[in-house]
Amino acid sequence: MKEKSRVNDIFVICYSFLIFNIAFTSILPKVVVNAITLITFTITMLLTIRTITFIFNDIIGLPFMLFLCYILLTVLSTHFNKGGFFSTGATSSTINYIMILITIFLGIIIISAFGKLKSFLLVIFFVELAYCLLNDVTFLPNYRAFIASQAYLLNGKFQVAYAHLDLLALYFANIYAKNLKMKKKILYSLIILALIVNLLVNCITGIVGLLLFIIFYFFCSKKLLRQPLFWLVIFIICSSVPFVYQYIIDSTFYQNFVIGSLNRGLTMTGRMNIYKAVPYLMYNHWHWGYGYGTSYAVVNGLISMPNMQNGFMELVVQVGLITTTFFILFVLAVIKSVRFEKNIITLPFLCLVYVYTILSSFEITFSITFFFICMIIYVLSRKGMERNDSLNG
Repeated sequence: MKEKSRVNDIFVICYSFLIFNIAFTSILPKVVVNAITLITFTITMLLTIRTITFIFNDIIGLPFMLFLCYILLTVLSTHFNKGGFFSTGATSSTINYIMILITIFLGIIIISAFGKLKSFLLVIFFVELAYCLLNDVTFLPNYRAFIASQAYLLNGKFQVAYAHLDLLALYFANIYAKNLKMKKKILYSLIILALIVNLLVNCITGIVGLLLFIIFYFFCSKKLLRQPLFWLVIFIICSSVPFVYQYIIDSTFYQNFVIGSLNRGLTMTGRMNIYKAVPYLMYNHWHWGYGYGTSYAVVNGLISMPNMQNGFMELVVQVGLITTTFFILFVLAVIKSVRFEKNIITLPFLCLVYVYTILSSFEITFSITFFFICMIIYVLSRKGMERNDSLNG
């Protein structure tokens, strides 16, 4: 029995490592990550057969159904744009995207079915810690060269900043999962490390994200955080930035603080030029977008910019307003499912949802990692950390 338990633990560690590398920013080469995606998807499909009863009886709810609708509509978006000028590579990008999302959601559910969520959270924390430290150890001694090239182990400066933010949230999650007393030295070390790295890579977004996380985690009402309407209001405000940018740059706050104190440009680092082009970019594409994975080709091809610099508009460009609506409903349903009295472990992940939503005002943050955060919140809220003995016998 002990031998079987040891084998199960080893499998969970390996499986968790695989899921991490498709859900979070990985330092592994892209070809390796693609191989991991295929391997993990295959393993997940096989394991789903064993846990299908658990999934149908205990997990399927409104968020799960909305997630499936989002996936279906994403596929339809790509299908409706098939043969378009910007659709090259969209089909393969969509297949890969859908495979990853399904693998992550079902993977978390499967781990929950085997009662191994504590081990899962511990593994992804240590993998994130290892990746961050490897990035920082190679970056810090030669930070000037890395800043010039923007070729960090964790990709760009935003990925570096977000990885350190995720690490902080995972630390809190593991404290709750293990019922441990928080060690202030570790907490302060993680915060200071994140702050130093953000300053060195010149990522104001990362610093803002770190401050927002601290505010939400330590000072914001837990009751308020689990109100879907509260998130929706924040989301609407952040999503409206491309449409009210002129009022933003004319405001006293922007003129004095952003331009004066932060020494940022009048065009919001080129964002104003992107937002001006929204009607032109979206002409005849509001409903279904251009197809998943086409953002760079569309935005770069039409206005010579890398992306939309706004989370909401990035989604709309790719999958359209219809699919984006189901994304919004999915997040609302996830927040609605939160029950702190059942599992406080969801708090750090819920804080990340709010942080990344606010950062989406000017950055692309509704990523695969964002979906992972929502998925882990839902499964934890639905089943907690309990063990399903029927699947471990």
